[in-house]
Amino acid sequence: MFESTGPHFCPECDPIFNKRGDQVGQHLSCTTHNYSGTGTDIAVCQNCHKSFIIAYKVESIQRIKDELTTQGPQS
Repeated sequence: MFESTGPHFCPECDPIFNKRGDQVGQHLSCTTHNYSGTGTDIAVCQNCHKSFIIAYKVESIQRIKDELTTQGPQS
């Protein structure tokens, strides 16, 4: 997904624009595609060397029941 949704720019570095006003740098480089099957990529900035998680899709957000967090997984 990284290549088809980019270019991705570093949110920490100052943006660089060309004469037309398009952002052209600092690009992130993908280091891990689809991290653990979670639909996220991990990318690093070549300028500041900070790492970022890029999430592509969230279908739903559900609360974890208190019983599961205090008792652990049920078999």
